[in-house]
Amino acid sequence: MQANGDLAITYRNLGLVKIRLGKLKDALTLLDNYTQVAPDDYDIELAIGEIYGRMGQFSDAIPHYELLLAQQPTNIEALYGISECYRQLGYADSAAIGYRQMLKIDPQCEAARRQLENIKASETSA
Repeated sequence: MQANGDLAITYRNLGLVKIRLGKLKDALTLLDNYTQVAPDDYDIELAIGEIYGRMGQFSDAIPHYELLLAQQPTNIEALYGISECYRQLGYADSAAIGYRQMLKIDPQCEAARRQLENIKASETSA
């Protein structure tokens, strides 16, 4: 069993290094392999969601944020990530729900407040 654990940590660490190097596709492959061995590392689900977001693959990012949020519903980073995905996909109402949830958790969250203002402004100008 130690070999599987070592392999999992190797996938995880190499994946995180690849993110820092900007090699997102390589990172994604390594982190996907890692989640097969360690499916309960929800921080890595956040990283995978962020990778997909950076690659503009917002629909692919959403399930990873959802997995994390099912376990940690107050995770601000995941709420912001999923809200951004919905906003980028044109689902402003769904995005606004996420931003409002963020403000319930952290009323001082300027990023959420700013995005809600942007959504409201685009609705009034439409």
